[in-house]
Amino acid sequence: MLKNLFSQWYKYVLWALLSVFFWGWIFTLLTDARPAQKLVLCVDRPELRDEALADALSEEKPEGIKLVAVHSFDYYIFDTEELRCADLYIVGENKAEKYIASFRPLAETGFAAEGETWQHEGMAYGWKVYDAASGEGLAASYITYAAAGETPQDYYLFFGAESAHREDGKALRLAEALRKLS
Repeated sequence: MLKNLFSQWYKYVLWALLSVFFWGWIFTLLTDARPAQKLVLCVDRPELRDEALADALSEEKPEGIKLVAVHSFDYYIFDTEELRCADLYIVGENKAEKYIASFRPLAETGFAAEGETWQHEGMAYGWKVYDAASGEGLAASYITYAAAGETPQDYYLFFGAESAHREDGKALRLAEALRKLS
């Protein structure tokens, strides 16, 4: 009987894997919100205290928003479509041009950018949130902008071109909440 049981081990492993994927999918359906009910900030840094930052930003979430999500770009390794639909991005200056199609100009957002901006073809797209020369930046207790051994670079805040909150001002409110974090 044991010989028969162990001869079919691969079936048990397959069922276990299918069960894990099925229940993971169910958990995601229950804990996630539709794009119209959530705000998403994507940060191009793997060293990120995403849950703590999401909690801090959730304190000022706008009416009708159920969830504020903060993710590193690494989170979207298999689903780049969802990355393109984020509301806000924090991206380093050396990768900003790579993602320019996902950003919209600051002039279209209503965001009052004080200080330095990232420009593309004469138009401001991003607002500086981390200055590499001084080592100071917004939400620095949540985001490690410069890791040991890396060449420091400036980081900028961008608004998503395909955000579900382009017109309702909720992405702008999230940016204002981020501006208050030090």
